[in-house]
Amino acid sequence: MAKKYQDEGWLRTEYVEKGRSTYQMAEDVPVTQETVRNWLEKHEIERREREIELPDQVDVDKSKIEDLYHNGGLTTRDIAEILGCSREVIRMCLHESGSPPRKKYEHKLYEPVYHRTTANGYEKWQIGIGGDKHDVPVHRLVAVAEYGYDEVVDKVVHHKNHIPWDNRHENLELMSASEHSRYHINVRHGNVERDLNV
Repeated sequence: MAKKYQDEGWLRTEYVEKGRSTYQMAEDVPVTQETVRNWLEKHEIERREREIELPDQVDVDKSKIEDLYHNGGLTTRDIAEILGCSREVIRMCLHESGSPPRKKYEHKLYEPVYHRTTANGYEKWQIGIGGDKHDVPVHRLVAVAEYGYDEVVDKVVHHKNHIPWDNRHENLELMSASEHSRYHINVRHGNVERDLNV
């Protein structure tokens, strides 16, 4: 037995005679709008131009939606959660107001974070902020987690066993810049051995 949204008679009555939107019909059944649209096409029911009709029960402030989207930098998902409605309602409001969609990352202050390893073996997280790339070394993040930001901020985080990708907290120690320089000078001259027992 055909489901309601598959029935040509129901589709014609709701869509053509009553002039309801596929959004409203999908909410009644309930299925996705795409499903309703597919069945309209299968029954060769001519579609109206893009529907921007909002459900009667949804009372939204369109200027607030535009402000949150364009000035607040929020996604349609974020706005829908704040206002307690569906993303489709938000998209319809933005379309009705003529708001152009943003590019993929335009709404975000930060681009996705990427992990990379440098040529000399240091692991880093890279983030894009306002078009600029910034690296954060993993060993510094581990040190902050272990010792706290204030302890680490003006210090060099040294790998005791000299293996740059060994970021275990027990392999890391804090040194001043001058201590770190002196240490490596002594290593080069054979006055200090690496700590391989970490």
